[in-house]
Amino acid sequence: MSNEQTHKAIVTEWFEKYWSKNVDLSVIAKLGTPDVLVHGPRRGREAVKTMMREFREAFPDLNFWAAGELIAEGDLTGCEFS
Repeated sequence: MSNEQTHKAIVTEWFEKYWSKNVDLSVIAKLGTPDVLVHGPRRGREAVKTMMREFREAFPDLNFWAAGELIAEGDLTGCEFS
């Protein structure tokens, strides 16, 4: 597997487990470094778990079901991202 494919697989797994309706917080220990940073001041695995628990309390039915096409290679000159 190429580096690009490996990186896409990691991002896809994070997205599918962390942001799915049936969140799997074990992905934080698997893919997140001890000082993982998510959403501003949330740093560290426990803080990121807490953030997701609070997020799910506020939005219990939210479900992201697809990561879409990921870009990991190629010349992106001229691309605009918003």
